[in-house]
This record gives sequence, C-alpha cells and structure tokens, in this order.
Amino acid sequence: MAHARRKSHDLHAVRPNDVTEEALRRICVLYKIEEQIRGKSHLMNDLACTRREWCRCLTT
Repeated sequence: MAHARRKSHDLHAVRPNDVTEEALRRICVLYKIEEQIRGKSHLMNDLACTRREWCRCLTT
C-alpha cells in the first residue's frame, strides 16, 4: 500500500487533480482502518482482503 500511496502522492505533487486527491483520501482511510484493527488477529485477514481490493481499485 505504501507504494501506491507514494505514487499517488508524487502524481498529485506534479499535477494535482480530483483523481489523485481521491486516491490519497482513500489510502488515508485504509491507514486509519489498519490502525484501529492492528493487534486484533481475527480481523487481520479482513484487512488483507480489503487492502487488495482497494489497491486493485486504485490501479485500474
């Protein structure tokens, strides 16, 4: 996820637009979710699935 965040940030720094702003906003939401469930092992599988889905959405 960090790679997607860096790429989105770099693109936004060069050419800010609604798409890069939305990508950064969504990544921020994912980081907040991850922070909330860190250490709760029964939720970590859900996090992994969510990350994959969001990353797919961000790259397509």
